[in-house]
Amino acid sequence: MVACALLASPWLLGVASLGVAQAQDPEQGLVVAPLEWEPGTAGGAGLQSVDLSDQPPYGVRLPPDVAEGWYGGVPLGEELELAVVVDVAPGKERIWVDHDLDADFHDDPYARCTKNGSVLSRSATLLVPLPGEERPVPVEANFTAHLRAGSPTLSLSLRIHRIGEVVLGDRLRRLALRDDDHRLLFDQGENVVLLLDVDGDGQWASEHGSHEHFHLGDAIRLGEEGWSFSVPDASGGRIEFQRLAEPPPRVPREWRGRRAPPSPYQVTPPQESDAELARRFEQEKDQDYGKRYATIRLLGYRGTEAAYALLAAAAEDDPDRRVRVAAVGAMGNEAYLAAHGKEVLGLARGDEPDLAAAAVQSLYRMGHPDLEGILLSLLDSREDQVIAAAALHLGYLATPDAREAVLELVSSRPETQIRHRAYLGIRNWEGGPPAELMVRCARDPDASLRALALEDLFTSDHPQARGLALEALQGAPPTHALVQAASRVLVAAGDREAVEAVFTLGVSGPVTLRRSLAGRLATLRSKDAVAVMLQNLGSRAAERRILSAQVLAGITDSEVSAALAKQLRRERDLDVAVEIVAALAEQGDEDAVEALLRVAKKKGPLRGPGIQALARSGSAEPAARRFLLQLINGQAWRDRLFGIDAAAASGDVTLGRKVLPHLADSHWEVRLASVQALRALRAPEWVRPLILRLGKEEKPRLRIAIAQTLFELTGVNLYTNEAVWERWWKDHGHDFEMPAVVPVVPRSGQEATVAGFYGLPVDSDRLAFVIDQSGSMSAQDASDQSGTGTTRRTRLEQAVVETLNAVGGLPDDARVNVILFESVPHPWEDEIVPLNKSNRKKLERHLRQQRPMGGTNLYDGLELALMDPEVDTVILLSDGMPGAGKYVATQDILRAVERVNQARRITIHCVSLGRDSALLEGLARAHGGRYVRR
Repeated sequence: MVACALLASPWLLGVASLGVAQAQDPEQGLVVAPLEWEPGTAGGAGLQSVDLSDQPPYGVRLPPDVAEGWYGGVPLGEELELAVVVDVAPGKERIWVDHDLDADFHDDPYARCTKNGSVLSRSATLLVPLPGEERPVPVEANFTAHLRAGSPTLSLSLRIHRIGEVVLGDRLRRLALRDDDHRLLFDQGENVVLLLDVDGDGQWASEHGSHEHFHLGDAIRLGEEGWSFSVPDASGGRIEFQRLAEPPPRVPREWRGRRAPPSPYQVTPPQESDAELARRFEQEKDQDYGKRYATIRLLGYRGTEAAYALLAAAAEDDPDRRVRVAAVGAMGNEAYLAAHGKEVLGLARGDEPDLAAAAVQSLYRMGHPDLEGILLSLLDSREDQVIAAAALHLGYLATPDAREAVLELVSSRPETQIRHRAYLGIRNWEGGPPAELMVRCARDPDASLRALALEDLFTSDHPQARGLALEALQGAPPTHALVQAASRVLVAAGDREAVEAVFTLGVSGPVTLRRSLAGRLATLRSKDAVAVMLQNLGSRAAERRILSAQVLAGITDSEVSAALAKQLRRERDLDVAVEIVAALAEQGDEDAVEALLRVAKKKGPLRGPGIQALARSGSAEPAARRFLLQLINGQAWRDRLFGIDAAAASGDVTLGRKVLPHLADSHWEVRLASVQALRALRAPEWVRPLILRLGKEEKPRLRIAIAQTLFELTGVNLYTNEAVWERWWKDHGHDFEMPAVVPVVPRSGQEATVAGFYGLPVDSDRLAFVIDQSGSMSAQDASDQSGTGTTRRTRLEQAVVETLNAVGGLPDDARVNVILFESVPHPWEDEIVPLNKSNRKKLERHLRQQRPMGGTNLYDGLELALMDPEVDTVILLSDGMPGAGKYVATQDILRAVERVNQARRITIHCVSLGRDSALLEGLARAHGGRYVRR
């Protein structure tokens, strides 16, 4: 078997692909998992805190104009120290960070921070030169200065961890290594946390104390096996797992409450005045419910008499029934209890079921003092909707009488709605629902209740879960929720019957379900599971062959690779053949490369996918390398692009001479690939041709790429000014030597346009903004610093402001589109359009009219942007997880975007609002962009 090399776009070179570890000594049970850096915190962690001093450090070039400075050093790695300066002078508050650890603060000229009382905070990207790394590691960091009198302190939170995959217990498991001390040291006892996918669901629970959260010295139980782990060195580049002679005892999983809202319901009042909210409420009266909901909710949060009066009026006579219900539901504020609790109670006992159910929720959130008695009395209502609402909130209360009443409802009421809501309340009890109740509900006629019970049986590791999951899939076609719950249980079981049941389910379902189940099945490595896949690869049914290929793509094994290659030779169905080619691209061994090479050389519909797969997998096999390199001068521009990629991945510096002519290629994608290839094939002789090309290149994004490559080759940052580069080369070209360590490419500064988006420089004039407008975008935006006494914008309103500001900084000849997405995407225009005066006004009118609504169809919105042939940059913003569209699972979206964008080379920048997003981080990292959280 030949060794494999990653052959992808050059912006991915230096980002190691995740390799699956193999046993180093099978008899001793030693398994090693390699890890790579990944942005993000991988769950909640602590902080590193240091005291600040009023004495400046020695040998550091301090920032100018520090009025009242405090100084500190934050330890990083084994020998590094990050210098920080905090200016606490009123009105001049700043936090300077020596972000590249060069003892010079002058390259951090702005040092902007936010102030909240006596707390200053800012974010910055650190470039940390860690041992063993060719390039400094970019690390997102959050700084918080507490201005205590006489002794300010500084807290640091680093947003980076190590991530990998490992095969343990016949299952591929995701893992992460986190440094809770925020020092980038991964062998420091209790401060090092391992997150491991114990239950095999493809995820990990990152909370402290969860069943997938471990410290050094902990024993890990995986099925009937026991493992310990160690981190060989502080870099965290790998983890060693050692099999134990005996597994540790089973640890019962701690039941975690589901979604019980607090009572009384605590909210932060909005900054809008009563008059402002009233005006906004009046202006929206003619709009649909989806665009009015955010204002109704803000009225509830306001908690004033004027706000309540508007809610009461809307609940009384608004023509839209949904608005009336929402208005009653918004009354659940403790501030309304004393004056209006009786009115809400009257609504709960009224004869309009939907309003009464909403009033029950408001009584709970108000913290009504007689709540238990009220809810128990409402169980005698004639309306199922009211009984269901009372049952849910009685479950939340979990008093002895409430428990007895809710258990009786689940056991005896025939109405589905009542049983379902009662069970939802019971899920929040300490310890979870009783075992016998979960088993009974897993056989309930209602599919949604069965799905909830199966999830709970899985969480509690109940022995009957597998049998009940198989039982649930028999008979009528199961619902989506039931499929997801049952498949999770069965994949965790992993035996042949369970795997075949999940496979059959995937074949009979829609494409989106097939992708989801394929991802789960691909985590299995047992002989029984692989045998099921290989058997179905030779099935007469095309659907079974397709699903088998999709699953086998994630299982790198010589037997699998040989079977895929054999099936490809005899496959007659084009759709199946395309899937097999994609699966072979993930294998990378001799059989796979030979099969892909055969397809890529042959004319026909598979040639394009074959070349793309061969380029994606890459190989040290000489024939494949020669073929790919021949494409450098191919007629088709995609052939040239993949050939240039092959040259970059080869590491053969002499091939850069074949790449140089393509700096002037007619297709910008090929020119960009050439620039990136020369960056990978580092040599002094590329500097002069790149400077010459900089003077001729008209496309802004390519000019920036050339400047970034010149910076990596020279260590000198002269941005995109070709005249300055020419003078520099004239002075230094005769004795130029490349820097030994590759510097990190600057992410901001003069190379960007004056436009910006949530702190991201906009470095293109052919771009599409893809903006989330789902219902959750109605939340108040934390990044809106518009000041005291002004309106705090919603996330969508702030996104509109950021978009218009970014567009306002672009020249008139720039071309832009904005695609908003909720349950479906809504493009402003069919393609990017010039930013002339008329279009700027049209865009502003269009964006100002938007309101949050619907679900989160991220992929379809992003795909629309990627399909525009003129787009070279996408800026994607979202505040939640996808829940609609062609693909919703993170890995499915990442794979689909990789396929679409492999030849396009579109940069994807991502902004996540309010939360970390592994999906957005992954998209930005894989497609040359930058990720920020706001």
